Amino acid sequence: MSTFSFFTIALVIVAASADIDLGTCSKFALKAATRIAFNGVQTLINTGDIGVSPGNGLSGSFKVADGAILNTKESESCDNDLSKAFKQAMDMTCDAANNFPELAGRTLSPGVYCSGSSMKISAKTVTLDGKGDKDAQWVFQVATALTTATSTSFILKNGAQAKNVFWALGTAAEIAHSSSFVGNILAQTQVSFGSGSELVGRALAFTAIVFESGSDTRLPPKEDNTKETAVQRVKEEADFNNIGECTGFAVNAGTAVNFNGDVTKISGNVGVSPGEIIQGNFEFTNAMFNTQRNTKVAGSCAETTRALFNKAQNLPCQANHTIQGNDLAGRSFTPGVYCSATGKLTFSAATITLDARGDPNAKFIFRTETSLTTATATSFKLINGAKSSNVFWAIGTAATLGYSSNFVGTIIAGEA
Repeated sequence: MSTFSFFTIALVIVAASADIDLGTCSKFALKAATRIAFNGVQTLINTGDIGVSPGNGLSGSFKVADGAILNTKESESCDNDLSKAFKQAMDMTCDAANNFPELAGRTLSPGVYCSGSSMKISAKTVTLDGKGDKDAQWVFQVATALTTATSTSFILKNGAQAKNVFWALGTAAEIAHSSSFVGNILAQTQVSFGSGSELVGRALAFTAIVFESGSDTRLPPKEDNTKETAVQRVKEEADFNNIGECTGFAVNAGTAVNFNGDVTKISGNVGVSPGEIIQGNFEFTNAMFNTQRNTKVAGSCAETTRALFNKAQNLPCQANHTIQGNDLAGRSFTPGVYCSATGKLTFSAATITLDARGDPNAKFIFRTETSLTTATATSFKLINGAKSSNVFWAIGTAATLGYSSNFVGTIIAGEA
């Protein structure tokens, strides 16, 4: 059954004294001394090289999209440059007022921040505010380990760039699953990434790097084109609010609409075009709604549906928004365009959270080449201004929603 559901629908800061020089390490997305392990579902290294030296442990499922595997002299040269960069970061002066063992929910201006023990991001989002300076630098000095909570994320604003963020860690980094992390991680021991995590930056470890499952990494962009990209993306995503003649439809299909089983209650018109079949057990929640069999309005909605589908499929998937492993269950998503690395999307269980971060106009666009399938009782949690009318699903073939599911958004499916 085609189910196109349409909805009308102040700190004292001591600035870093000099840029930290990564030397030959700058070309690496991942560099470890003993091993790099990619466990579970394939991890995608979008840009940058990976290397292990003096060890040679490289295992698991991964793909290097734009880079190389370097276990040669270039990888060995990075060992020396990493030691120098780590010392440079740790030698910078950190004022006592910037001693922050916990970063959750903070907005940080450029400068040096430190902790005499561990540092945590236990919840929420960390905001880095460049104050209009695209060369602004953040250095985090941590005596022992850095740990994050599930779904930790960063907001970079006013010129802040991931390439200018450095984490100098006395021991390890543990990035929890579904987190979106930024910056250059320089760890004396191991860097670990939970499943579905994302990194815009580099992980450079004096021992090992371990991925739990299905992560995504990329080098930070060399130039700050965030503003221009964001403006274009906002313009493209705004077009999804223009659904034309589909505004009054809850369901519109090309060939037939079938309501099987128990009564389905519909809040909106039900249309089909160029077909004419609408059958089964359904009732409208209001007398103002009706059926549209091969009418001009239903036909116009069908044209709008095709246009929206093509637009969604052509929107570029944003950095770090490639969904690895195809399962969205239990994840939290911020606004943007998401795509599936496997060509399909599934919800195996639990609740999916959409976090608009205070923007009531924020769009969530999910696209996949083939199917969308949900488990029984799949549900959504919309927080911080997220609205169902701003959620769109462009499905290449069919969408199958599990029994008792509470689904949100506009589903645009190529078949059923």
